[in-house]
Amino acid sequence: MKPSISSIFENHKIDSYSKDWSSKNIDFQQNDNDAIIHWVARNGNSTEMRVLLEMGASINIKGDIGRTPLIEASSRNQEKIVLVLLEFGADTTEVDDYGDSALDMAEANNNTKIVKILNKIKESASLINSK
Repeated sequence: MKPSISSIFENHKIDSYSKDWSSKNIDFQQNDNDAIIHWVARNGNSTEMRVLLEMGASINIKGDIGRTPLIEASSRNQEKIVLVLLEFGADTTEVDDYGDSALDMAEANNNTKIVKILNKIKESASLINSK
């Protein structure tokens, strides 16, 4: 069974999101600029991530320090979240306020699985652009 949006907010103990959800703004950003999708990206629930994306959450929304959900997931070694975000079309070329990409974060954390996944995408893009 898919979780409801209110249960996702509850799971992450985000009261202020719940209040603003009543306005149907799934991309509401708190004072730190993070939206609920950033919280889910960090905490690794792929079912919740799918629900948010299917409901229209902005996949490349920049949050705290300019991080996208993909960068957040990579920085926390959330391989399943990375795969879901890529499936839904996350932009692998985005960088945060420090110039770090999802690939940079995976490399910094020595996460060889995520590095391999992101390098394959980078190589594929390079091949397409060279034609």
